[in-house]
Amino acid sequence: MTTLLLTRPAALGAKTADRLTAAGAQVLSSPAMTIEACGPHRVPVGDAQAVLITSIHGAQLGLPRLAGPERPVWAVGPATGEAVAATARADGPPPGAIHCAEGDAVSLSGQLIARLDPADGPLLYLAGAVRKPTLEARLAEAGFDVRTVDVYDAHAAEALTAEARTALAEGRVDAVLLYSPRTARIVRDLAERAGVAAALKGVTAVCISPAVADEVAGRVGRIATAHSPDEPSLLSALRDAVGLGL
Repeated sequence: MTTLLLTRPAALGAKTADRLTAAGAQVLSSPAMTIEACGPHRVPVGDAQAVLITSIHGAQLGLPRLAGPERPVWAVGPATGEAVAATARADGPPPGAIHCAEGDAVSLSGQLIARLDPADGPLLYLAGAVRKPTLEARLAEAGFDVRTVDVYDAHAAEALTAEARTALAEGRVDAVLLYSPRTARIVRDLAERAGVAAALKGVTAVCISPAVADEVAGRVGRIATAHSPDEPSLLSALRDAVGLGL
């Protein structure tokens, strides 16, 4: 049986774990981060011409706090767009049109710059407290006023789970799924702290992007990288890497 180490936050990882288990894998969950809401209880839309969201957490923890007129939402990718729609159905308020980029800040900023005019008003960004500056920097350079509100924080785990440590030490983990560069760094560091870093040399790291792969290069036995930065592509890379019937 293929043994997989799943590092997503618990709430997001449950559905993935169920799918992998149904495909015949043994799934060990060791979330690299825990997610916690932060920031103001109420976020006025004000004169913003659009709302920007770059993660599922931003949708789930940010949208219900919006107060003001309906505005179009620009999501970083399809999965985030689906989370926007689902959150609006469950918690409201309803957004305007939902636009989806291709899964990264470069494509999102490119679409915004091409289709919106800075003169029409600021952009309201519902963000994580820990993030890369790419989106905000590119939009500011194009003349947009980006009003960022941190709506969640992602705290690094203090240790791998006991189950994950034991499985790594015994050489039973076939692959680890890595969803972000920060997740990769955390898993790498926690393995070192637990004394099982050498065991990663026998593991395939399935990475959602080349940036993630860079964080574990030379630390794992093999790297498989998704063709695009989304979970369907990640699971496709996993299927090809370990022969799992997904």
